[in-house]
Amino acid sequence: AFADHNTIDAVKEGMELARKRKIRFISSIEINTYHKNHDLHMLAYGFDPDDRRLLEWLKEIDGSKWEQARGRLQRLKQLGFTIEWEELIRQSGEIAPSGMNFVQTLLARPENDNDPRLDPYRPGGARSDSPYLNFYLDYLRSGKPAYYPQEGVGSPEVIGKIIDMDAIPVLAHPSDTPEDYIPDLLDAGLKGLEVYSSYHDAQLTEKWLN
Repeated sequence: AFADHNTIDAVKEGMELARKRKIRFISSIEINTYHKNHDLHMLAYGFDPDDRRLLEWLKEIDGSKWEQARGRLQRLKQLGFTIEWEELIRQSGEIAPSGMNFVQTLLARPENDNDPRLDPYRPGGARSDSPYLNFYLDYLRSGKPAYYPQEGVGSPEVIGKIIDMDAIPVLAHPSDTPEDYIPDLLDAGLKGLEVYSSYHDAQLTEKWLN
């Protein structure tokens, strides 16, 4: 399985490659959801990629991602960064911009060359081991300076839709989630937790496995 964020565009290719190589393939996706103003990532496993309900829902999610991108851009401008919508869209290849596209656009703009806030994400910087992820964690996620919510994707509602499509909802990297939210998600029908994740060290892995 591989779970792209908010899209299943690669799933059918994966299914065909797996068929040719005689390995099992499980359709999957990772959806950005929100619960009590926190960004929670919800995995869905085992859906039908031709399900019309799923395809229509993904169109709605894509529209909300575009609205979120415009909001994020305005927040970054308010923080004093130089960034323009047209440059951001060129970086994203005409799809809804991700956190990676934001930091790529910021670093490419000469006006930002002397901004010390971006130094950690440049080669050799303190956060350069994974600059795109770290910029998202530092600026774009809930509670951070350029956070802008994505509308219409409440975590309990997303879990319900996943179940309606006979798929399995799993909370990604649960160490990002306040633990008192877990009962809410279980009540909504959550079926699993992502235990093994690059977000988790050995101690967290053991905790969530237990």
